[in-house]
Amino acid sequence: MDEKKLDLTITFDAKNDVLYCSFGPARDAHSMETEDGVFVRLDAETDALVGITVVDFCKKMAEHPGKTLSFPFQADFARLVGAR
Repeated sequence: MDEKKLDLTITFDAKNDVLYCSFGPARDAHSMETEDGVFVRLDAETDALVGITVVDFCKKMAEHPGKTLSFPFQADFARLVGAR
């Protein structure tokens, strides 16, 4: 079975309270804000999802103590993995 893999890189900028999640290698992308301070990054050529950025991440977590913080968005996983 041909198994596709997806590299996930998560980086947290504590000074600026920004969480960065990137899928696969770095590439040119444009951002779209899906809700206050949550941005999805889309491949410049294919519009495939390449990352998510959350501004004020710790602040958002503190506003929801003990709860899971989720940011719903639609993504075609097969397209995401195949967009490399």
